[in-house]
Amino acid sequence: MKRIPMEIKVLIAIFLAGVISVLWYVYDTKAKRRAEAAAPTPISQPIDP
Repeated sequence: MKRIPMEIKVLIAIFLAGVISVLWYVYDTKAKRRAEAAAPTPISQPIDP
């Protein structure tokens, strides 16, 4: 097995980070939508102290 060059390792790391961040973003927005659907009041409204 020949050595993998550093540039390719960096590209793979960036690609994986991008994929994970996109998946996390999609999961996060779905969770927020579910929370908004469950809550009677929208979460985006600021709560008065």
